[in-house]
Amino acid sequence: MMRIYPTIALIVISLCLTSCLDKRPRSFFAEDGIIVGDAKKVGKEDIFIPISFKTQIVHSAQIFHDVQWAEKNGVIYITAVFNEPPFSKK
Repeated sequence: MMRIYPTIALIVISLCLTSCLDKRPRSFFAEDGIIVGDAKKVGKEDIFIPISFKTQIVHSAQIFHDVQWAEKNGVIYITAVFNEPPFSKK
């Protein structure tokens, strides 16, 4: 009888982690737009560009994990990564 409690706990934890890996798009990110500040030179070749935006977190499982960026033809693309557990491997 005592073995059923760890099994139930394992099932609940598995379901919670599975919901964290949901890749569906969310419409709560930067509804008011992204504010880009003035670029500042840092070091010899690096620049710092301050960026701010507002988000509306819908429920507690939506965790802001990382910001990734890429530059292509002078355009900077910014991607916010949500719901990726810190222990997952890319």
